Amino acid sequence: MPAAIGGLALEASHVAPEQTRDDDARKHLRAALLTLGFRGVEADRALLVIDRKECDEPWRRPIETLVREALGILT
Repeated sequence: MPAAIGGLALEASHVAPEQTRDDDARKHLRAALLTLGFRGVEADRALLVIDRKECDEPWRRPIETLVREALGILT
């Protein structure tokens, strides 16, 4: 049952652990690309290309693999 605070009903968000891991991988990869000097738009483009890959669970691969792939996309 949602708890009412200040007249607004709040519900606990139920996110699957897999989705949380995928989101974490995306955040880490974006941060790595920004640290390497890529602009936000460039980093976002690499994330979008990886999102559209036709492999199962593209974000479940090691971060090193994701960084290498993103660098290949951006160079």
